[in-house]
Amino acid sequence: MTNLPNGSPEPNSSPPRRRPWKTVLLWGGVTLGIGAVAAGVTAVWFVKNRLVPVISSGLSNFVQRPVEVGPIERITPTRIRFGQSALPPTESDASNATVEAVEVGFSLLSLLFKPKIRLDFTLVNPEVYLAENSQGQWLDLRLKQGGELPVDLEFGTIQTRNVAIGLQPYSIAEPAELISLNVDQARVRLSDENQRLQAEARGAFNQGGRFSTNARGDLELGNWKIGLKAQDIQSAQFDGLIESQEFTLGQGEVDANLSVELVDEKLAGVQGTARVDDVQIDLASIQQPIRPIDGEFKFSGTEGEIKRLTSGLGDARVNLAGTVKTNSQFDFDQTRVDVVANLEPIQLTTGLNTINTELKQPLSLPFPVTGEAKAELNVTGTLANPKVAGTFNNTETIRIDQLTFSNIQTSFQATADLDKEFNLKSDPKIIIDQLNIEPSFGGAITGSGAVVLNGFKAAIQPQDSVQSPASTASPTRSTPTPNPQVQTGSPLDSKVNPAVKFDLNVSNLPVEQILQAYGVSTSFQLGELSATAQISGTLDQPQATAEFTLPAASYPMAGTARLTDDQVSATVQIADGVATLRASQTQGIWKGMVQAEDIALAPLVTLGLPLTNLSPTQKPKLPNWIWPGIS
Repeated sequence: MTNLPNGSPEPNSSPPRRRPWKTVLLWGGVTLGIGAVAAGVTAVWFVKNRLVPVISSGLSNFVQRPVEVGPIERITPTRIRFGQSALPPTESDASNATVEAVEVGFSLLSLLFKPKIRLDFTLVNPEVYLAENSQGQWLDLRLKQGGELPVDLEFGTIQTRNVAIGLQPYSIAEPAELISLNVDQARVRLSDENQRLQAEARGAFNQGGRFSTNARGDLELGNWKIGLKAQDIQSAQFDGLIESQEFTLGQGEVDANLSVELVDEKLAGVQGTARVDDVQIDLASIQQPIRPIDGEFKFSGTEGEIKRLTSGLGDARVNLAGTVKTNSQFDFDQTRVDVVANLEPIQLTTGLNTINTELKQPLSLPFPVTGEAKAELNVTGTLANPKVAGTFNNTETIRIDQLTFSNIQTSFQATADLDKEFNLKSDPKIIIDQLNIEPSFGGAITGSGAVVLNGFKAAIQPQDSVQSPASTASPTRSTPTPNPQVQTGSPLDSKVNPAVKFDLNVSNLPVEQILQAYGVSTSFQLGELSATAQISGTLDQPQATAEFTLPAASYPMAGTARLTDDQVSATVQIADGVATLRASQTQGIWKGMVQAEDIALAPLVTLGLPLTNLSPTQKPKLPNWIWPGIS
């Protein structure tokens, strides 16, 4: 019988071997944990004792002014949180900023390859105050790269929320109103060793209106592309930004969607649209109120289009449309305009009163003028030398002295020389290309000529130049040199006295109706007058010559007439003879003399003149007839 083997182990068999990887993992984990703790402690120590001073010094070095970095509130190997920090004002710059906290993110791994570290900032609830100085600068920051630092700093992203900003415009006189706004969110990204910048922000102004903006550019070259969207912006809050003390920006709303390009920090082009709604402006040199401005504008590079613009002065209302085009340097002398302005119908007395109010020296007409008219102007040329072509025509019957006119139309051109501040260099000149006048009582008057507005330049210049007191301690914003056109002291003695030169043609004017308008009647027929005339001189010293005919008079006549200042002379051929008239005016009273020679008496007797004691066939030389004064 066979015995089965015993299942118990033999005494000489060895125990099973343990797997070594468990031990390795255990000790490896312990080692890594200790290493991580050590690395973390080392990183925290490095951040606290080496990186924090570098950040503090690096910020001051980058902006080249003191930066107060707050105490450390929290620190990790990848992030630091500083407490309240500030960019304090300096002796030369009142602008400053404070922030509730600053969080700085970074990666120490970048130091393994080269001594450079990128910093990302988060600003918590900043408050910024920017004060404009006399040179128009808001914040004195001169960004600088490098410096004596053990580690190169590269600024990555700067982001923030709920930024309260106050803008204090510079003012020579009393302080300007603070412009307050709140930025809901803003982000700035720096790259290429802090040379290139991208930024975007959105927010609202405290006085009304929202905005969003973005920008990208090169800090060293000064090349920028900036986008701006604005909605319902209240215009009055920006009045303090206007340098001129003569100009006041009032209530109104502004919308815009613009893209602006700068090259070497100079304007190179604008794209987009803008709209103004009931924007009120005032000019100290203008007495009449300027009507609120409504308008729509389109910009395409160096060209701007006025799609619609309405404004006016006093009761005069003007509509404008057109284009303004300049070169890449935006030179004043090279900027060309093509703008059409329509003056809506206005009473002539109202228009004359408006002109007289602004000229300060009344423009006196030798006779009353009433009625309603409108005008259209087309302004072309350069800003320095604009040319104006236009038309004028009545919309109601015009009354000049005692005569009425159903139609008065004229086309004209005007030229003016302006400096860069739009001050006149000389008195404007107006050329009348065509004049058509149709009296209500019949006939027609046509002509052409020119008008030089003598004294206009001096009359519209400010009487006193605004000078800031010499004792003013604060600096002034590049105070302009006095304009040589601005006179000081006593009021202007100048008076607007236009000089005219006209050629006129008169056709078939009914003389009897003209005389009846002045209460003069005749016992004989004069018929219709035709004439050619030349008018020159000024309103104070008018001159005129004329040749006329009355072919349909009871006895046809023709002659010449001449007006020189207050002297009138005329020579009339009538009844085969000649009658000479001379008259003069003194203090509004006319006195004259008539001399007749070789005039046949028969037609005069027929006309009913008191010559019945003389033979009708005689042609005597009549004695001079002197009539008394007529006012």
